[in-house]
Parts: sequence; structure tokens; C-alpha cells
Amino acid sequence: LAEWTRRFGGAYDFMIVLDADSTMAGETVLRLVDAMERNPGIGLIQTAPTIIKSQTLFARVSQFSVALYGRVAAAGLAWWTGSEGSYWGHNAIVRVKAFADCAGLPILPGKKPFGGHVMSHDVIEAALLRRAGWAVHVTAALDGSCEETPPTLTDFIRREHRWCQGNLQHIGLLRAKGLSSMSRLQLLMGCMAYLASPLWFASLAVGMVIQLRYPVDWGSFFYFLHPQLSAFVLASLLSGVLLIGPKILGAVLVLSRPRERRAFGGTAGVLRGMAAEIGLSAILAPVLMVANTRAVIQILMGRDAGWHAQQRDTDGLAWSDAFRAMKWQMATGVAFAIALAFRPDLISYFVPIVGPLLLAAPLAVWTSRRRSGEAFARRGFLVTPTMDTTANPASLPAARPIEIT
Repeated sequence: LAEWTRRFGGAYDFMIVLDADSTMAGETVLRLVDAMERNPGIGLIQTAPTIIKSQTLFARVSQFSVALYGRVAAAGLAWWTGSEGSYWGHNAIVRVKAFADCAGLPILPGKKPFGGHVMSHDVIEAALLRRAGWAVHVTAALDGSCEETPPTLTDFIRREHRWCQGNLQHIGLLRAKGLSSMSRLQLLMGCMAYLASPLWFASLAVGMVIQLRYPVDWGSFFYFLHPQLSAFVLASLLSGVLLIGPKILGAVLVLSRPRERRAFGGTAGVLRGMAAEIGLSAILAPVLMVANTRAVIQILMGRDAGWHAQQRDTDGLAWSDAFRAMKWQMATGVAFAIALAFRPDLISYFVPIVGPLLLAAPLAVWTSRRRSGEAFARRGFLVTPTMDTTANPASLPAARPIEIT
């Protein structure tokens, strides 16, 4: 991108940045160009792409989640960041002069993984645009911006490892001169997206070690049936609201629009899809927790994640590959299971964590298969308007300007 900007950028006012697996409808491009021309102080507008062409069960979960909840999340992000939004590296329009003048990336001092080229470049480029006085906006008002997603759990973890390294590089840039408070906050949030996993893992491990010092108390086994109001319960409720709240808002938005509701399979389809997405996401969360914890540890030990080619078209993961990729998850599950043998009264608390870890390899295989995704779709689960489609300009509403505030 830097080479293109240096060689050809002077001939263009704007550029649309796309990944190899992303698309954008012509009508969407026209609206973005119109918004940039009407607002000369804007350096970049980031769209909120939907996911397309998902075949495997794992990919369909992501596709449904983004289709149903993505606009609400993007609208919230656009509201609280205002003109200091972020950039996701693709499916965005960029003012070439602004980008060329101030978005050149530094070579970080030291060795990899913290030194060298900036891997998660997009957030830094947005911060540099803001430092130079250009506005950066996120818009949730456009359809026709699409991308693909990793088809399997192992592909997703591989990509997350690279993103983890790139985001942790930002720790050294938090004190860079001239960055706005919002830019620093976004850099910090990107770091915490991955540091949260080892913190979660540490809280579970330390909690288990502490509990092993006490005798079995079967009264605690049924505590969740008769909870008492406490700081722990309030924190749990708040966490639930933060996790589930945007999903409920996204569902309410779709259910309030008859055309969209039908595209998701009707009211029953929306509710079935939500139940499947929340359930599968909860099952996969401990697996990703261990994966991200391991990634953070490897990066802190100086191991470079590299930049490997990604695949978007696959059908099924070999059992041998699954067991090899999930060995750390399963070993962690075994360790917790051994600890629970000494405190069986804690099983009701730990089974949502330990169960998926012990079954990590079968879960990886099951969710990697197209027939698993097709079976869910045939039964009306995880149905989306973008199933097996690409961006379709004909499906867009009549052209209207993007309102920038």
C-alpha cells in the first residue's frame, strides 16, 4: 500500500482499500466518495463489512453474529468515537493526500516480536491521521461491504496469534507524542482484547488453587440455585449485560423490520439463530482463552508469529491435525479435571470451562465441516440474508448521502 501510494497516489484523490477476500458494491463506493467530497476534513471512512460465503459451521456462527449484531456494535462505536474512529485495514475509503502526508509507519526498535514492522498497522494509521488533524469515521449506514472469515477454528486461532502480536506491539506506542486520548484508548483496548485471556485463565487457576486448600462443601454445589446478592453476583450480572445486551439490541432491530426479519428466517429463525450462536460461542470461548493465553506467552518469550497465507475455502479438519492443534487446550482441561477430583463440589462452576477444553479436538473437527453448517441451516439455525452470496448492489436501498456528524 505504501509503494502504491508513493508511485501512483498523486493521480488520485481517494483509494478504496480491500483485502483479498473482501468486496464492495459499486453503490457503496459511490456513497463513500460522495461523503468524502462533501466533507474535506475527513481522512478515512471505515465501513462495517458483513461476512459472506460461509460454509462450515464455525464460519456460519461468525457470519450470523456479524449479520445480526454487527450494525448495532458499529453504530455504538461510531457514536462514542465520533470523528476519532478506528480503521480495520480494509473495506474503507482513504483520502490519498492525507494518508501519504502523515500515515507512514515507523520501524519499531528492537527484535521481533515487539520490534520490526508494525503488524497491526490499521489502528496506528488511524491514530496518525487523527494526530495530523484529519477526521476518521466509522459508518454503520452502508450495505454492500463484505468480507470472508476463517472457515475453521484452527485457521481462526492462527490469525488471532498474528493479530495478538500486532496488538501487543502497540504497548510501545501508547506514549507516542501527539496521539489523542481516544487513539491511545483504542490502542489499549486492542492490547486488552488479548491480555484478557491470560487474566481470565489466571483467575481460574488461582481460584482453583485457593479452593483446593479447603474441604469439600456440597452446599456450594447448589449455590447457583439460591444466589445471594454480592459483589460477585453483581459483577456477573454486569458482565452478562455487556455480553448479551448488544445481541438483544441487534435482534430487536431485525425483528422490528419485516423484510429483514423474513431474510433471517422469521422471528423463530432469529431466536433459533441467537440461541445457537450464543451457545456455540460460549462453548468455544474457553478454547480461545487457552489459545490466546498461549499466544501471549509465546510472544512475551520472543517468538515471532510470522505472516502466513490464509485459507478461506476448506471442508473438514483432519483428526490428527485437530489433536495436534488442540493439545494445550485438552491438557489444560485434564489439569482442571484432576483438580476437580479433589473438589467435586465445584463441578457445576467449572464444567462450562472444562468440558469444552476436554472436547477441543472433536469441537474443532465438528465445526470445520460444511455438512455441520448445512445441517444447522436446514433446521433453520444461523440463517442470514448473506448466505452463499456476494455483495449485491441491487439489494441496496435507494442511494442517499452518508450523514457525518
